[in-house]
Amino acid sequence: MRGENDPVYSQSGSYRAGRNFWLSFGASWPFARFVICRDKVMIKTFCPPCQRYVFRRKEIVSITPYTFGLWIGVQIHHTTSRYPPFIAFGTSNIPALVGRLIENGFPVVMPTF
Repeated sequence: MRGENDPVYSQSGSYRAGRNFWLSFGASWPFARFVICRDKVMIKTFCPPCQRYVFRRKEIVSITPYTFGLWIGVQIHHTTSRYPPFIAFGTSNIPALVGRLIENGFPVVMPTF
């Protein structure tokens, strides 16, 4: 039986954190990891400064696809005041990441056209 902190899925990629994409810092691929657990998601970084952003399910407003030029990923819209307002994870395998988030009941909002 899986515990609350056991990962159900993880993926390497890049990340950005700050006020917005332009006013953010981050790490390029493969120095970030997106981890999905039963009741939370995490972004872990492996290059200075090492960071870990942990979002409990109740702190996540939504997770949306995010693109900026050639940068493709997902943005976490959250209520955690100790983290920057803009946090996004970049990956080349969006379908797998979004599929696993949906399978695990996280609030993914896909754009409608």
